[in-house]
Amino acid sequence: MSVEIRLRIAARDAILARKTTIGIVKVSVSDEDLVDVPEYTLAQIAEVLANDETLEGSGVVDATFGSVVRGLEARAARRIAQAAAEEAARAETIEAEARTAGEEAARRRQEELARARHAEAITQWIVNNCDDDMIERRMAGFLKDDEIIEEAMDQIFNIPEEEHTPIMPYQACDCDKGCVGSVRASVLPIEHLDTSQFATLEQIRQSAPEGAEVIPQMRKSACPACSCVPLVRMTALVRMPWNGWMLQKAYSLG
Repeated sequence: MSVEIRLRIAARDAILARKTTIGIVKVSVSDEDLVDVPEYTLAQIAEVLANDETLEGSGVVDATFGSVVRGLEARAARRIAQAAAEEAARAETIEAEARTAGEEAARRRQEELARARHAEAITQWIVNNCDDDMIERRMAGFLKDDEIIEEAMDQIFNIPEEEHTPIMPYQACDCDKGCVGSVRASVLPIEHLDTSQFATLEQIRQSAPEGAEVIPQMRKSACPACSCVPLVRMTALVRMPWNGWMLQKAYSLG
């Protein structure tokens, strides 16, 4: 009794071995062929038969049991190489995850350090520039950031011009259709200023603190649901970074 094992003979391998049979061939393996075969090779043969595999490799050059053995050796070599590659990939993944974890921990430390430096700078500024009430509330943890920013802007933005008052929706739409909720506000670049408005802009630029940016802006509020005339205001936005915050205030250009 015998079993059949398929081989795939590559043309190049066959010709180099001075053989002319190429393609898929079947080899009958008998009991006599298996007499002196090691157990691990027998296990491979059994696995090939169970999986209905076709053996191939540079040593597979003819339809003989010797080619079957060489095909099994090539198969084992490929599996070892694949296992090594998978192990290398797993190791690389572990190393990458470790690097990422380390980078994430370093990033968190940098963020914590930045927050600590920010808090220290703000506290020092309050001690040097604010009244006892704000100092005491800061030390007790009851001073909101918004109040600190407002106080900083009042002291740093020493600009003798009128601050812009935001346009309320009911100012842009006062019809009886009840569509005030449809009012949309937008900020657009300024294309034209009259003489007075331009003079005010220049005064704001001269009064702005060093390092501040002055941006001319047209603020428009309009209701798309009715015929109410849109409200337009010409403004200048003054902004500058300060201890990790962005201070900004809009001034009216008239």
